Amino acid sequence: MLAYLDEVKTMSMKIKVFKIYQIPTDENKKADALANLALAFDFISNRSVPLEFLPNPSIDIAKTVYKATTNLAWMDDIIAYLKDGELPSDKLQARRIQHR
Repeated sequence: MLAYLDEVKTMSMKIKVFKIYQIPTDENKKADALANLALAFDFISNRSVPLEFLPNPSIDIAKTVYKATTNLAWMDDIIAYLKDGELPSDKLQARRIQHR
């Protein structure tokens, strides 16, 4: 507030009636946040956003994809039963699959 005191004194000579209020910090948080945001974007002039076009990607792009292999044999019988109605030849295993 002190930084603008001289400017206010100069302008006050041109205005007949004015009042100055000091707003407590707790009541001014939104305005402070907005002011800080404006300072953060000080590099933007004329309401434009600077863009930089890169001829090449700035990160390496992986060209190789590795396939993870897992042993899903316990699921194969269940999937075969659900898709095609096929049961394994083992009677106990077939009964387990039917009851799931």
